[in-house]
Amino acid sequence: MEKDKNGFAIIPKGLHWRKIAKMPYLNGVEIEGNEVTTIVGFKEEKMYSQKEKAQEDQLIMFVKNHKQGIILTARKYKELEKLFGGEPAEWVGKPITIFATNEKHFGEFFPVIHIKGATPPAKPILDEKHKNFTKALESLTNGVTTIAAIKEHYKITIATEKKMVDAMKVVDAKIVDPKNEPSKK
Repeated sequence: MEKDKNGFAIIPKGLHWRKIAKMPYLNGVEIEGNEVTTIVGFKEEKMYSQKEKAQEDQLIMFVKNHKQGIILTARKYKELEKLFGGEPAEWVGKPITIFATNEKHFGEFFPVIHIKGATPPAKPILDEKHKNFTKALESLTNGVTTIAAIKEHYKITIATEKKMVDAMKVVDAKIVDPKNEPSKK
């Protein structure tokens, strides 16, 4: 964090204290929008239970791109079970979306983390207006890639695919000499 001339921290306006504090667990304030991530593992920790008024073992879930874990509540367990079944060992490596909603707990509203299935991001449309169209067409006509490989990364319209096929036909026609005999490459 930057400091002013007196050595005091310059705290940007609108920055919530939970983003600054070294909290041991991930909380809803730190989640912006729908964040797609992957479950990387679990740890068991002793935590105080309000309900039982005693220390209990609690499973903490860790996800990519966050050092802090997410405390698994009954609600989160149910959200994960709907997605992947009831065995946490099977959840590791699975993609999820984490997001926060404001909920009332202990008389106050808090941003609480929730879990839902991860939807893969939509593939960008590759057409003549796209910045990578020329490069893709060159790679295709030079035999470096295939239309199927391009479709793994982009959505292609029928018209664009026809242009690609036509471009490959032009390249094939140039390889044949005027006497209709294959040229020696």
